[in-house]
Amino acid sequence: MEEELQRLRKQVATLSLAMSVLGCLLFVGAAWSGLLWMRASVRESFSPKCSPAEDGGVRLSAMDGPFVVTHVVAQGPRGRNIAALPEPFGWIESGSYEIPLTQLKKLHWYGADGKVPVEFPEGSTWRVLYLCPEYSPQKQTTP
Repeated sequence: MEEELQRLRKQVATLSLAMSVLGCLLFVGAAWSGLLWMRASVRESFSPKCSPAEDGGVRLSAMDGPFVVTHVVAQGPRGRNIAALPEPFGWIESGSYEIPLTQLKKLHWYGADGKVPVEFPEGSTWRVLYLCPEYSPQKQTTP
């Protein structure tokens, strides 16, 4: 009887230890995924936002930088189109930047595949493609 009780005590201790380890792993996993979600959420809230400019172009505003804007994407009645900016631009601090409609019309526009040229997408809503050096996988800094 005493041996049976001793064996049961060992099983309970082993089970308690396993449950404690599992609980710790679940807690760490939940905390890690929460941090990843929060990091993405904060990054998104500080990223450049597009709104219409007075002349029909695009106004970009951001709470923080740095950002390097490389392309403009138009979502219009004929689908999505993309154009590379002739010279990417960047900004470091918060503020706004405008790409005038006249400049948008001068860009070389392509279909969603990026290969077939299309006419300027009148009546579109705008987005931009940008790089965020803070989160770039390959960054180099000087000492």
